[in-house]
Amino acid sequence: MKKAFLKLSEEKKELILNIALKEFSENGYENCSYNDIIKKCEISKGGMYKYFESKETLYRYLVKKSIDKYLEIYNQIFLQNLKEKDIYDVFIIIAELEFDFYIDNPEIYNFFKKVFVISNEKINLEIREEYIEQSQKFLNVLFGERKETELITVMLWILEGYNKTYFTKEIVENSDLEKIKKNYIKILKKYFSLLKK
Repeated sequence: MKKAFLKLSEEKKELILNIALKEFSENGYENCSYNDIIKKCEISKGGMYKYFESKETLYRYLVKKSIDKYLEIYNQIFLQNLKEKDIYDVFIIIAELEFDFYIDNPEIYNFFKKVFVISNEKINLEIREEYIEQSQKFLNVLFGERKETELITVMLWILEGYNKTYFTKEIVENSDLEKIKKNYIKILKKYFSLLKK
């Protein structure tokens, strides 16, 4: 991303990023045409190259921007003084906040599916590797003082695996999002309760 992009109006920046996000989330990185994005943004090729030197630069910027937006939910988590809460309650709070984020940001959700879940494109494998370390740092801050490290690891696996299957199927097939969320939390609690035995 070049300095010229930062000088654009917020409206113009949002337009470019929203169009790019939609294109990448629908087509993936390799099948997405940089020329199509430029055309839909209604700017010249030369103009776009003043903002992003390549499709890859734009793609990586979108990943970073989307992750930054996603990480705002962790600020909400930190504000809830979770140190005193039961670890199972902490995970339910995280799950609810993540669910709300995906519902409120469907394009980012579809984009993340391509980047982090279903795509084995070379660029996405590289990006996943880069963000594993960052993700671990956030988890260390969130859970660093807790002693239940093995339990936390298992619960993270459950949450990650459950989200991959649940979000992919349920949200696409249903429109009553409150009902889906209620069912999602109910099933997650059931999985977590198995660990208590």
